[in-house]
Amino acid sequence: MPLDYLIKLHHGQLPVTVTSPADLKQISLLKATGLIEATLALSGAPDKAFQRIEAALVQSITDAGKAEITAATGHATHGGLPLAGGNTLALEYLRLIEYCSLPISVTEHSVVDSVEALARAGLVDATIETLPRQAPMPGERTARVHRITEVGHDFLSRKHGKAVNRTRSQSLQTLQAWISASAQPLEA
Repeated sequence: MPLDYLIKLHHGQLPVTVTSPADLKQISLLKATGLIEATLALSGAPDKAFQRIEAALVQSITDAGKAEITAATGHATHGGLPLAGGNTLALEYLRLIEYCSLPISVTEHSVVDSVEALARAGLVDATIETLPRQAPMPGERTARVHRITEVGHDFLSRKHGKAVNRTRSQSLQTLQAWISASAQPLEA
């Protein structure tokens, strides 16, 4: 039931990557009803009538979602668990694109920022572009992820292990430094 899954999300740490088909069905329903903010990774070409959801990155529970939780449980929701080091969204997005057919293009502001952070850390090869003035949304940024780098694959392969090699540590330090500093446009 979607409400049960919403409560489960509330008790976990967000953002979170979801890949289970049963969970993805719940995520799509919660997103469609406006109870969560999530980015869906779709299979197939964008011009196809049907695209299957391969993975999802749940970023947050909306105010409407929090109201539903309060109504169902009788308890007010808290702000959720804090993000560890500020890099959680970018790293969860890396885990999300692990399940995607690359290259992919994204336009959502927070996702473009995540791709930029991952590219600066050397975890993905990506192109970040700002739309020209004559475009429908001038100044809007887009990102295209071409591939996950060897360092990115190394990070993903060790995500459950305790071993950390020097290259991964350097990439994570670079990522954390970038997130801490004010964002600078990525040069193509």
